[in-house]
Amino acid sequence: MKIHLKIPRIIIYALWIIVLLVLYDYFRVWFLMVALLIALAGGAIDILFLYLMAGRTDVSLESDVDTVEKGDELPVIIHIEHDSMIPSAEIKVTLNTKNEFYGNGQDTEIMYPLYSAEDFREKLPVTFTMLGTYTFTLKKAQLRDLLGFAEVMIPLDSTVEISVFPRPVEIKDEKLGSLESQMTEADESTARGNDTTDISEIREYAPGDRPRDIHWKASAKRDDLMVKQREGRSDQMLFVLLWCGDTAEETENNLTECYSLLKELVAEKTNVTLLWWSEPEYTFRQKKILYAEDIDEAYREIYMTQINTEADPAELMESINPQVTGYVQI
Repeated sequence: MKIHLKIPRIIIYALWIIVLLVLYDYFRVWFLMVALLIALAGGAIDILFLYLMAGRTDVSLESDVDTVEKGDELPVIIHIEHDSMIPSAEIKVTLNTKNEFYGNGQDTEIMYPLYSAEDFREKLPVTFTMLGTYTFTLKKAQLRDLLGFAEVMIPLDSTVEISVFPRPVEIKDEKLGSLESQMTEADESTARGNDTTDISEIREYAPGDRPRDIHWKASAKRDDLMVKQREGRSDQMLFVLLWCGDTAEETENNLTECYSLLKELVAEKTNVTLLWWSEPEYTFRQKKILYAEDIDEAYREIYMTQINTEADPAELMESINPQVTGYVQI
């Protein structure tokens, strides 16, 4: 533990002791002698108590969840345990908040009075307005004694990480329509001239089917609404390339659109491989998306990766991943 002395306060206190000493030497009364002895011992006892308090005070961070959606508000909890009977004037806590994805952060100093044998939790409301992984770290805590002579630094090692995922939005039909050309199996290849009667994953329309699943060419031939059966996509693979935007707003929109698209594709049992750029490694990282949990896991990796670059994504894909000839860029 480090101690920081408040020199001006100590000087003022020393001057007061000198005044008491002069008064006692002149008047020779007993109460001045008692006051002088208390003053002399008080400073040393005060510093000793400060060290004892610091050894029996602990500060930690807590959170009820580790994932939220963008726009949510939840508290980050500062837990202070002080199990000695010695009161302190106050405790000052320095909390660092950082968004690992964007790399921005700030320190916040919070002051609390600290009483004898105290155990309390302070809830700090946080509204998550940006995507990314937020790291909350207690950098330091400083205890101040009752007389204000010194501050003791308490070593801390407490961190809370909260990942902020996009709130899914509806994907426009034209965006989903562009995905059809990237699929590798039968019902996505009607433009090649295949006969629709050979497509096994076409069935009659049923209430509840989505309009965008209607196979208009097959419907025209059969004079009845026909829809594409998406359960049959389990043996297909779609590549989705997530690319950052030129601004934070554009990046947020891309992350949200990609997240929402992946959610829909997983619900339709479409095998997806998500690609994103890693500037430090100068390569594309990838992850197969089979379940909804895979999406969150991939985004956690993305949040800890520097994905911004000024290079052209098409050129990078051609030079680094030439085997991936068809992909959807978001």
